[in-house]
Amino acid sequence: MESERAADAAGPFRQEAGHDASWCRDEMPLLDRLSDHVWTADQDGVLRYANRRMRDHFGRDPTGERLLDLVLPEDARLLEEAWLTAKRFGEPFAMELRLPVEGGARWFLVRGTPPQPEGERAWVGTCTDIDGQHRRRKELERSMQAQRRAVATADHDLRQPLSAILFLVTGLARRVEDSSELRMLQAIGNAVHAMKVSVDNQVDFERLGSGVPDPAFAPVIGDVAVNPVLTRLALEFAPIAASKGLGFSVVPCSSVIRTDQQMFERMLRNLVFNAVRYTEHGRVLVGCRRRGEELSIEVHDTGRGIDHEERARLTEPFYRSARSLHQHPGGLGLGLTVVEGMSALLGHRLSLDTRVGRGSVFALTTALCPSPTRFVGPVRNGEGLRVLVLPGDEAMPREPIEALAGSVEWCADEEAAAAVISGGSWRPDLVLCGLVHGGSADGVLRLARLLRLSGEQARGGILCSTPEPLRLRELRLSGHPYLFLPLRADELQSRLFEILFRYG
Repeated sequence: MESERAADAAGPFRQEAGHDASWCRDEMPLLDRLSDHVWTADQDGVLRYANRRMRDHFGRDPTGERLLDLVLPEDARLLEEAWLTAKRFGEPFAMELRLPVEGGARWFLVRGTPPQPEGERAWVGTCTDIDGQHRRRKELERSMQAQRRAVATADHDLRQPLSAILFLVTGLARRVEDSSELRMLQAIGNAVHAMKVSVDNQVDFERLGSGVPDPAFAPVIGDVAVNPVLTRLALEFAPIAASKGLGFSVVPCSSVIRTDQQMFERMLRNLVFNAVRYTEHGRVLVGCRRRGEELSIEVHDTGRGIDHEERARLTEPFYRSARSLHQHPGGLGLGLTVVEGMSALLGHRLSLDTRVGRGSVFALTTALCPSPTRFVGPVRNGEGLRVLVLPGDEAMPREPIEALAGSVEWCADEEAAAAVISGGSWRPDLVLCGLVHGGSADGVLRLARLLRLSGEQARGGILCSTPEPLRLRELRLSGHPYLFLPLRADELQSRLFEILFRYG
């Protein structure tokens, strides 16, 4: 009886002119025992054979029906496009589609192979039930997306308040004259700084280890001048080192490297943070060595050094030695894990040279830019720096900008900013534009229009206080420098001068 059904199923295929169905007829008993759906079809997608598993699925023999009509209507267009592409290029296709079942549909992996010049003249394919796998994968993707949203929330809700506290502490320190109160403010600032580094590392660790591509964390490789990064780190860590009685030196470097600026700075900040934290006496030195076509950025310290057993576990997540926990409580043990993960992502090398009782040298090695463009910046014949600020919805503090610049124009909207520039008597050296205006993240376009009005010598930067993943990706691809608010006054000064005097 079964052989008669198989013969009937193969009949239309045998009748197709020029098609040899002998292989299919001979293998029918074997094909009927397979758990996958097995089918053959002509060039138009009309089935000429369906094995028992496929017939049982549909409750009928689908021979003579089009494969397109057997999938859900919503998926038919996708199958048609894949079929025509495979037919045109003679290449197999594979895609996930839904086949109807009683009360709903199930996901199948549908594969099809077009006729080959030297072989069979029929299409041959299978349908594999992957409904369970598909649903588990979708659940995992939803979980990962929720995790990514949680990381983005932590990025904003934790990093931004800590940055604001550091900004306020720095501003307050300028007004305090009593030495004991100043020391107390410095201690508060140091504690908040350590907390911010820990939060930064945890957020970065989650993004590195999530296993799901994060558009906000994709590296953007470009030419990065090393010295502005070193300057920011010097301004950031010199007071912390001084409060511990440590010497702290940063050797200037004129090199330009190929890297992602934000990730490079985070990696170097982690290395300097560890050196200052774990060095009790002596000094910390940050400098660079050129090695052929590469640059090694090194952080030297005169700390206790690292023994062989501890060294083997340094980049292990959450690892901290018993001695480290006793002498330096707090911290998550993620700093070097993040540095190693980012360096691998960027193709840089992280190395360590250490001697117990003498100190350590951590080094990041990366490629030098083969032909850096000239160092350019605005020239105003002795006039003060002119800055135009279009903050939009971003909370840009006035005092630090006005303390740095000779003249500042604050504009409520783009029309007012354009009127100031077009007046003719005042042209900005620097245009700072908020990312969000009236709830729309169109600051990149606004900045581009204002820079066209300002002339070739003007530089521009984007202000952003809500670095959500999609917005961060847009910022990085815009090609413009960007400042995450709030910033301490020293950080703001360093970032502004980096924008003004940059490789362009």
